Amino acid sequence: FTHASIAWICAIVLSDRIEGFETLQRRAQAYFIEAIDALAYTAYWPGGYNYWIQNRAFLFSLASSGYLNGLKEAKHAEYLSSVLRQAGYWTIYASRPDNKIEGFGDEGARVDLKDETRRVIDIIVQITRDPVLAGYSTYLAKLNGVESYYRGYRWGFLLFNDPTVVSLGDGSLESLAPYLSQAKLFGERTSNYAYFRSGWGKGDTFVSFKAGNTFAHHGHYDAGHFTIYKGRPLAINSSTYNGFFTPHRLNYAIRTIAKNSLLIQKPNEKVKPNKHFKINVADGGQRLT
Repeated sequence: FTHASIAWICAIVLSDRIEGFETLQRRAQAYFIEAIDALAYTAYWPGGYNYWIQNRAFLFSLASSGYLNGLKEAKHAEYLSSVLRQAGYWTIYASRPDNKIEGFGDEGARVDLKDETRRVIDIIVQITRDPVLAGYSTYLAKLNGVESYYRGYRWGFLLFNDPTVVSLGDGSLESLAPYLSQAKLFGERTSNYAYFRSGWGKGDTFVSFKAGNTFAHHGHYDAGHFTIYKGRPLAINSSTYNGFFTPHRLNYAIRTIAKNSLLIQKPNEKVKPNKHFKINVADGGQRLT
């Protein structure tokens, strides 16, 4: 996904003086369109929000802008805009009342909505001109101030934030409530990730429910997992991410036992799917692949 985005960014600026440049551009474009299809299929990044916003989202958004602005006839323009808008709305619906993203994969620090999220939302707003997403950008600005853009590339604000797009709301999630539903399903029949809330205020109840496939190597075995937030996290994913091959991640964090889902014990089961699993931990959870 990342490489397809990078390849397309490079391909769109190839000089016609390079021999065979059209063939290279067509090949790169084909891979990029497959990346669009993949995100349309899952509806969000299946490896978790942190890996989306820190590793995938910016490059994909830039590549999307290149596709829409760098081609004389971008025949997938409407489709791509809808996929980007969906990714933007996923960010909104995954935002808890405590102004953090409800994480579900190998998550890191950027579920706090600082540094990375607003830059990507601003590019999506620039492309889609969606006033609700523009309102969410204002919310991020009010929430984190100058730290809504990472200081190392804060200069990018002048490139990515478009002040001509109408922004709805007053900079709070609650003010966006008239334009949003209280429940939303992402990736129907694929990822099957649903968010429910009693409202968009700080005192409202927030519930997430995940019932789809893993899809990504940073995803977890968490079909059936739910969380509840009401004033504070009540039902949670009880694991943390501290490295890809650590015993904690392999033997607990990625597994169903760390989630709120069903465990079904199988007598004498052996759970050592590859060389990285040093000991047999049969927790009754979903099959590790």
